[in-house]
Amino acid sequence: MRGLDDEKRMVLADLDSEYLNHIAGYFMEHAPQLEQNLFTKSEKLRTYLERGEAADILVISEDMLDAVPSNLGEKRPKFCFHQPWSRKKDMQL
Repeated sequence: MRGLDDEKRMVLADLDSEYLNHIAGYFMEHAPQLEQNLFTKSEKLRTYLERGEAADILVISEDMLDAVPSNLGEKRPKFCFHQPWSRKKDMQL
């Protein structure tokens, strides 16, 4: 049995809230063990990360990369994806 400390945190960030909710739904269905934190505003993402909040997985659209602080310190994510997404292709996950 997994405890709360074993739960991985994933940050999803994209300016398109409809697309972000679609991707979040996919992960909820296929990886329910991930705690999700969703962001559609760059300044909110920056504040979250600058406060030192943990993000084991950071999935971020290219247009929000400027919100990621250059030094994440000890809370550095294990995975960071920041390639542009093809929305039409990804919407058919």
